[in-house]
Amino acid sequence: MVHSTWTNGRLAELYEDCRARYWSNEPVLRSYRIERGIGDPAQRGWDPDARVIRIDPADHTSDRELCATVLHEMAHVVAGQSAHGPRFWEQIEYLLEQGAPVMLKTGELSGCGATLEAPIPERFVLARQAFEPDAGRGSGNQDGVRSRATGTGRKRRRPYYGE
Repeated sequence: MVHSTWTNGRLAELYEDCRARYWSNEPVLRSYRIERGIGDPAQRGWDPDARVIRIDPADHTSDRELCATVLHEMAHVVAGQSAHGPRFWEQIEYLLEQGAPVMLKTGELSGCGATLEAPIPERFVLARQAFEPDAGRGSGNQDGVRSRATGTGRKRRRPYYGE
């Protein structure tokens, strides 16, 4: 369960904080909004036609995981593609360089010809380092999740949603 109550207003604050922190000069994100996407899972994620990102906070086990999902969906918006193709991975790599609280799961492997044997194209070094398909074994984490919140060793910013 998520540790905090996430209203549409609070999601909007998180979205704006992420936009200002990581993509302040990206105009496409200014035309989007975020809202709780409760109900049909097919209605969650980013909807380029409606210019909205829908997230169900109940699907997340922590505030940090919810923040990582917001960043993931924002990366789709900036990349302009729903698949996890090269433009999406460029955005994930950028977020990792910035020390963003990105979480990479096995679900990110679709697109770009990724598989468990070759999960992420070689040019995305930080993303490849952050993803470990076996990370969950023995740790109680069944999704193979590993996060990389410190990026390339740059100075960490102020605490960020559950870090």
